[in-house]
Amino acid sequence: MGTLRKIKNIPKDTPDYIDKVSKTVNAMDYLRKDQEFEKYVADIFKTQSKFFTIVNRTHDQDHKDDGVMVESNKEPDFKIRCALTNDVFFVVCKWRAHLLSDNRLEWCYELFLRECQRYYRRLPVFVVVGLGGESTSPDRMFCIPLKEARWTELLPSVYMKHERPPGKKFFWRNGTLS
Repeated sequence: MGTLRKIKNIPKDTPDYIDKVSKTVNAMDYLRKDQEFEKYVADIFKTQSKFFTIVNRTHDQDHKDDGVMVESNKEPDFKIRCALTNDVFFVVCKWRAHLLSDNRLEWCYELFLRECQRYYRRLPVFVVVGLGGESTSPDRMFCIPLKEARWTELLPSVYMKHERPPGKKFFWRNGTLS
């Protein structure tokens, strides 16, 4: 575990150690919550197997702790095919505990956004965000086309028009997932 190994080399009675431990625990917790939310979204698609096929799912098998970078982890979480139209699109899943203090929605970091935009050149990408509640049962949910999620932080005027009831089945029409 590379990150934990780095923490071990910092004296435990220093602020740097406390800061590193806190950041590591928070990052690991958010990764776990994102994966739980990803399963939540996958389960919604699975209930609609007549209409949607999960063509590919990223396995999140990055092992940064042992120096192995898995390139496929840069891909969106799902590649999905609509059975009715044969259209294919990508879905990225993110869970957030809360909005920022000014009601902006921070859904990713800059490098991740650029990676998603690379995929958008080939196929449509949709960002599905769970907000509040638990990652396995969010209070709110949004399905935002990447072409509108152009920044790492989104204003309410962007994300609010894509709100959908959590757990509601997905719908595909004219190249848009809702």
